[in-house]
This record gives sequence, structure tokens and C-alpha cells, in this order.
Amino acid sequence: DASWEIDVFGGNRRRNEAGRARAQAAEASLDDVRLSVIAEVVRTIVELRGTQRRLAVAEQNEQLQAETLELVEARLASGITPELDVLNARAQLEGTRSALPQFEASVRGAALRLATLTASTPEAVIADFGTMEPIPTAGEAISPGLRGDILRRRPDVRAAEQLLAAATADVGVATAALYPRFVLSGNLGWQALDIDDLFGTSSATSTFVGGLTAPLFTGGRLRGQLDASDARQMASLRRFEQVVLLAIEESEAALTRYSRSRESREHLAASAESSASAADIARKLYESGLADFLSVLDADRRRLEAEDALAERQAEVSINLVAVYKALGAS
Repeated sequence: DASWEIDVFGGNRRRNEAGRARAQAAEASLDDVRLSVIAEVVRTIVELRGTQRRLAVAEQNEQLQAETLELVEARLASGITPELDVLNARAQLEGTRSALPQFEASVRGAALRLATLTASTPEAVIADFGTMEPIPTAGEAISPGLRGDILRRRPDVRAAEQLLAAATADVGVATAALYPRFVLSGNLGWQALDIDDLFGTSSATSTFVGGLTAPLFTGGRLRGQLDASDARQMASLRRFEQVVLLAIEESEAALTRYSRSRESREHLAASAESSASAADIARKLYESGLADFLSVLDADRRRLEAEDALAERQAEVSINLVAVYKALGAS
């Protein structure tokens, strides 16, 4: 048996177009999920490394401040320095130490989040990322291309485009349902009273029939289905326009944040370098008796703030770079 519908009004062709478009939209959605997971994994790694860097900065300053406290205590024992300097030095040291547990907790939290994202155990992640390494970076020169190139790369835009194509094809299917259908059907077989004569020429039978069906009494159902398809197609069009506008907004905002964070990082690097030099000079002047201890405390505080801000901004630059790649639809 076989039947074949003559697709005069294109209903079947449009139905096939809708099916292929939805399949391509599903593939694009899968790509979007993959891109989001990759971006989140890289961002979490950057956050972990950035927090480790800030922890290392705090530990280095803790060591320097501990050495300063020892120096001040020795000067107090010699009667050179008042007890107030010792108290100030100890207060600064304990303040720095108070930040260490917070950084350690943040590192642990990032490791647990990374374990969840990669379906690994926390122990395995800690074993791989327990030792401090530099903050991950990539080639910082970005060439986003034209807006059309960005939109073609983004999987969410491709998915919205294919869903619009499917909704448009559905309109064609609903339109074709208003018209008659032409069907050819038939069968071919063998029929005989004796098994020996079954496949002979005289036992062959065949029937071929042409048919036409027309929608006559539907009570407006088909017209209502067409109106509904038109409405869904318009909603898909508005959704596609929204996705395109959001894609342009996200990409340009990500590029702006990235470029500005790079500029800020350069200024913070210069600030950290100057603050370190000023702290060294202040300590030497204090040891020579040419400066009071408050200048040492102030210089150490500024150095710690500058180095911590620089480490935080270095991580922010890499995180913004991840956001750029995600916004541009690249991985």
C-alpha cells in the first residue's frame, strides 16, 4: 500500500521547514548553554585565582607588619620608642590578620562552586587549585567585528531567528489547511486460490485511486488556527528583535567595561608601585629617627590598599574579558 499527497499549496513543505527550523533552534540553544557553562567555569577560576592573589598580598603585608612590630618592640625596650607606637603597630597587624580568614573562606567557596560546575569533588578541585597560580589572562586585543558578525556568532540570536522561521512556516501550514488536499493512493498484490498460482501474472491485483478532500464545514476552526499562527509569528518577531537589541547592548557594555577596567588596572599598578616605594622610604626614615611611626603606619596602610586593589582589578579585567567573549558569542 502507498499513498502520496500532491503538495499543491505547500503545506507539507512548510511543515518540513518548521521542523528543521525548530531542530536548528534546539541546537543553537544547546550551544548557548555550553557557552554559558564555559564562561561560568572560567569566571569562577579567575575569581579563585584573584582571591588567592589577594590572600597572598595580605600574607606578605602581615609578614612585613610583624617585622615592623618586632622592630618597634625592640626600640621600646631601648627606650627610643613610646609604647603608643607598639600599640599602633600591633593594631595594624591584627587588622591585617583579620582579613585572612575571609579570603580563605572566599577561596574555599570558589573551589566548591567550581566543583559543582565541573561535576567534580571539592577535594579534586582543591588538589588542582590549592597552590596559588597567576590570574589567568588571554590575548587582550579584542576585534569584535561588525554588529552583523556579532549577531551571527551569538547562539541565542540564532535560536530566536530559527524560532521566528518556524513560526513563519507555521503560518504557511495553517494557510494551506484552508485549501483542498489532493491524494493518490493504491495497492499492489497477488491473489489466487491455489498456492502454485499465487505469483503468476494472472494473480496480480492492483488498485489506484485519486482523492480530493476539501474543508467545508469547520465552523471557523481553520481560520482561527491561521489567526493564532499569525499572532505567534508576530510574537516570535518581537522576541527576535528583543534578543537582537539585548545582544547589541550586552556586547557593547562588555567591551566598555573591559576597556575601562584595563585603564584602571594600569593606574592601580602605578599606585601600588609608588605606595611600596613610599612605605620603604618611611620605614628607613623611622629607623633613622627622621620620621615618626604614624608616617610608617600610613604608608603601610596605603601600600596594602593599593596592592589589594590591584589584585582585585587584575581579576576584574580577566572576568570582564570572559564577559566579552560570552557577549560576542565566542568561546
